[in-house]
Amino acid sequence: MAINYIYNLSYQVLSMIIPLITTPYLSRVLGTENIGIYSYVASVTAYFTLFAAFGFHTYGQRQIAYCRDDRKKYSACFYEVMLDKLYFTGIAAMVYLGLVFFANEEYRPFFIASGILIISTFFDVSWFFQGLENFRMIFFRSLILKLSGLAFIFAFVKRKEDLAVFIIADAAANLLGNLSMWPALIRNIKGAGIEKNDLLPGLKTSAELFVPMIAIYAYSLADRTMLGLTGNKAESGVYEQAHKILRLLEMVLVSLSTVLIPRVSYLYKNEERENLKATIDKSYRFVIFLGMPICFGLYAAADNLVPWFFGEGYEKVACLLKMSSPIILVIGMANIAGNAVLIPIEEHNKTTVATIAGAVVNIILNSFWIGLYFSTGAMTASVIAETIVCLIEMFFARKYFNIRNIFIYILESALASTLMFAVIRLAERGLRLQGPVCTVIQMTIGAMVYGAIVLIYKRGYINFFERKNDGK
Repeated sequence: MAINYIYNLSYQVLSMIIPLITTPYLSRVLGTENIGIYSYVASVTAYFTLFAAFGFHTYGQRQIAYCRDDRKKYSACFYEVMLDKLYFTGIAAMVYLGLVFFANEEYRPFFIASGILIISTFFDVSWFFQGLENFRMIFFRSLILKLSGLAFIFAFVKRKEDLAVFIIADAAANLLGNLSMWPALIRNIKGAGIEKNDLLPGLKTSAELFVPMIAIYAYSLADRTMLGLTGNKAESGVYEQAHKILRLLEMVLVSLSTVLIPRVSYLYKNEERENLKATIDKSYRFVIFLGMPICFGLYAAADNLVPWFFGEGYEKVACLLKMSSPIILVIGMANIAGNAVLIPIEEHNKTTVATIAGAVVNIILNSFWIGLYFSTGAMTASVIAETIVCLIEMFFARKYFNIRNIFIYILESALASTLMFAVIRLAERGLRLQGPVCTVIQMTIGAMVYGAIVLIYKRGYINFFERKNDGK
């Protein structure tokens, strides 16, 4: 599992690090208002890509993991999922064309460019390789094409009027990345027939997975959509940039749950309950071990990071990052309980309850706070909603981990992170540095202090990737 986690983490970080490499450049070239337009258009397009995917990725990954030792069975499963995806992608594309036709003339070119992502969703077969636990291929194929997209942006996006060019480059890189996996896919599957009756269980299960996805998107996209509807492009711009930083840091933790889905599915299907519980306990320990210092470190570094990274006009991003820093650990813990436990053991209805509760809270709070506080209100609502989801999912998954251990891990990591935070602040005041050098020093000091304290604890964090008792 260790090598799969590293490949998947690398893939997820790559998917987020490319926009972050371009962010200092794009934030200056495009400006806050164009970044705000991009945020709004992307949030609307995401609803259609969500419908096109319709829960098939999680369902397909799990089903492939169930029968990964039987090529004929997983080939039939692949065809079943792709046929269903074809129907839903077609519906999403037709409705999206109607949206483009009636869209505000100012936004229409950007919606047309962003529409490439809907087609790209159909060709995304990463779920197939994730089900086979083949994360190496996903990473290396994506690396080349994402770097090509990066070069395209720096070569052709030169002024504020190039927003559409940027959106096309981003979407085209996504499409080409998905297409690049197909040659390897064809070598892995064989011709297999499917019956009409085979489609119904898949649609039913995918629909069950789709409902919580709607709720997740409702509170991850509704804030950006509602901010866009206020017409305040600058507020949308700073909110989008804050989310870019948060998503990158969240991926460090969320990547673990992606790797755990096929592993937990395998252990559950083979009734290896003790190994399953041990895996979940180690996963929580690891997520807390990494997530807690990331939250404290982001709070400590935000004021210095934002000015040199984003440039003028984005000062409010620092405030948004500091107030939302706990969300990184909250999302990481929620992903273990929901995506890595409840979904593999086929208790999707419980994730549905949790995500719907979070979505309702988020939308209600946004409806009151966005009009008054704009991006600050939206970020506060997101933190509260994510915390509610995390608590509910952990309650439902409680029999698969020891809650006492979780509290111990949190207290130990919180103590170490607090000491780390204090040292970072003392060093910052003593050195009186600013800019990238200061950020690097903050990160280095923080890692050294936290690592030293953890070694003193000797709680076994560094043995997380030990392969014994992994179910094989």
